[in-house]
Amino acid sequence: MKKFEYPVVGLAVLVVLLSSCGLEKPSPVSDKSLEYFSNISVIDNDTFEKDSGKWEMLASGGIKDGVLLLLAKDWSPNIYKQQITDGQGIIIEFSYTEESYFEILFNYGEWGSDQYKRFGVYIDKNYVRPNCPPNNIGKEDVSGSFPLKPDTTYSIMMGISQGGDFLAIIRDPSDPIKVMKYHRVVGDNWSGYQWSFIIGGHNGTIIFDNFRAIKFDGIIEE
Repeated sequence: MKKFEYPVVGLAVLVVLLSSCGLEKPSPVSDKSLEYFSNISVIDNDTFEKDSGKWEMLASGGIKDGVLLLLAKDWSPNIYKQQITDGQGIIIEFSYTEESYFEILFNYGEWGSDQYKRFGVYIDKNYVRPNCPPNNIGKEDVSGSFPLKPDTTYSIMMGISQGGDFLAIIRDPSDPIKVMKYHRVVGDNWSGYQWSFIIGGHNGTIIFDNFRAIKFDGIIEE
């Protein structure tokens, strides 16, 4: 499979939640994310009402009608320009059309190199699966997996903690009891990097909205 060679990017934690805000200063987050992160707050946001200049747009689509539209093809990405460091992450809502195949991840280094690192997920045929190359942290299953539904809004949060601690959580907004987790503790050799947040895809139409960058003190032990 041909993959786009991304610029320096990052590793992360993924969580599916459903809240939004439009704040200019750091603000507390008071939704279900508090179950997984301590002392979490919002440090940046983009509601896509206009082009904020915060994204490098390499994929077709663009910002239209108050959303970020991704017309997925050949894994071309859109990249959040602000790099993510330990103790930071993102939240973003998304929906997609039938048969979409796309990815949401933090990425570091050049694809195919020994230094390359990433942590994220693919959404393919309505299922979420790990998006990590074999030379990275392995491909353990996403726990609590359940099928997603096209044309339904979800929200995903990603973040990095000290010591190479990465979490991924996907939540059904209509049924908050359901939750998917992808949690890996890699170690200090995955700490101290600056990562990029990337959204890209192979096919389908994906809509993103209500982006937030966050900071937090740490991941709460399960």
